[in-house]
Amino acid sequence: MASAKPIRFGVGDVGLRHRASTWRCWSQGKSKKDVYVACREIGYAIKGSLHESGRWHFAYTDNFYRKAFDGQQEPGCSRFIERWEAPPELAPGFRLALRILVPWSSVTSDITDEDATKVYWVEPPSPGRAVEFGIAITSSAPDEDSWPGARSMGTRLVDKLGLPDGSMVWVVHWETDMPVFEERTAQANFFKGRSRADLKLGQELRMLAFDSKEDGSRVLYDLVGTYNPRSAEGT
Repeated sequence: MASAKPIRFGVGDVGLRHRASTWRCWSQGKSKKDVYVACREIGYAIKGSLHESGRWHFAYTDNFYRKAFDGQQEPGCSRFIERWEAPPELAPGFRLALRILVPWSSVTSDITDEDATKVYWVEPPSPGRAVEFGIAITSSAPDEDSWPGARSMGTRLVDKLGLPDGSMVWVVHWETDMPVFEERTAQANFFKGRSRADLKLGQELRMLAFDSKEDGSRVLYDLVGTYNPRSAEGT
């Protein structure tokens, strides 16, 4: 039976009390089949919205955008980070919507007692590898005791959500190779009331990176970095 509650999930070692970011996937309303995804580590400031209309986007939430960008945004800017059309179905009745990739090196935060009871934990991957979560939408439920990619990819089920029209949202996971990242530099921008002075040497910084795949799905990378003022000079 599909869950009606939000699905909370993340990569974590419950024994060692270490984790990466935690995530929430949910739907709301009894008539619409809109689906939402957000990361708790950034205070749900950014939300992925997969609307029934097929117009999907990542955007800052209204409240956060008003507080963090008050009077600072460039002309023509908006709270929307990226907008795209729902990707085509990979098979009849099956659409891969989002991927969340968590490298082994991102399992660094402490697990709280609240985390331990409310989050579905996936064991950390082997060194040099990553856990990938897939959020898929199907027009109906597959055979009982099955889920997207169970046979073809060896995926494991986190949970599923039933939508008003009988379609299903699935969160699955699998272990995969780490992608190769290109080294890049960029200008650092700070939200209202924040500056480089708020950063501390060696401070752990959680980051989200955005990407897209040839199949039309979007990818979120859960990354960790440290602040090094020397490497930040001129950026």
